[in-house]
Amino acid sequence: MAPRLLILPSLPDAASDLKLPPTPHNIFHRLIRNLHAESDHPRERECTEMLAAVLLNAPSIRDHVLRWMAASMGMDPNVLDGLTLRIQTEQSIGAKRDDLRIEATTVEGKDYRPVLLWTVEVKVGAYFHGSTLQAVDPEGAADAGELVNQMVNYDCWLAQQPHRHRGGFVLALSDLTADLPKSLTCPWTCLTWTGLGVVLQGALRGQLPPQEALLGHPDRRPDHHLPRTGLTLRGCI
Repeated sequence: MAPRLLILPSLPDAASDLKLPPTPHNIFHRLIRNLHAESDHPRERECTEMLAAVLLNAPSIRDHVLRWMAASMGMDPNVLDGLTLRIQTEQSIGAKRDDLRIEATTVEGKDYRPVLLWTVEVKVGAYFHGSTLQAVDPEGAADAGELVNQMVNYDCWLAQQPHRHRGGFVLALSDLTADLPKSLTCPWTCLTWTGLGVVLQGALRGQLPPQEALLGHPDRRPDHHLPRTGLTLRGCI
């Protein structure tokens, strides 16, 4: 039998009813775009983009997570109140890129004033890698050729930013505090995926608005739970 071409009618009305988030916030768009197709660690990119999508689309969960991050680095979480947030992935640090970047500004008159800058290095099974040392200055980045721990480059860049509150995080399967280079000058805090899971568990148990409640719910049955978090996920944004 010869193959037949089946053409389905477009459904603009049905599509508009879905109320999808803007393309940069859409988790499927974020996962499909692959800036590093040759990467040996796709799970890091995928986990980073999923975390970013949740932070972008779920304000109350985002507030819970960011306050936990602030407290983890010894910062007053109330500093975050009233700030305008910007969350991005794969942003330039000279010739390098950070995995997740969280910036916050405040409005003074008609101007936006930089207040907070966090850069997050995401690890899922991988370890710190070597990176050519680059000198970051207002004119750009000059590769110095020396091989250093990748965190050294991120730290040098972070130290030169104008934000009042600056800090870096390493989000990994285990606490990597003891493995951070001793030469870092900015505050760096190591977090674990398990710790993040516990925080998300607490957020999901709270009173969430309907658009965020579909992310998941705590399954309180003692005979059915996920290791470490006890969460049953039933959807995503």
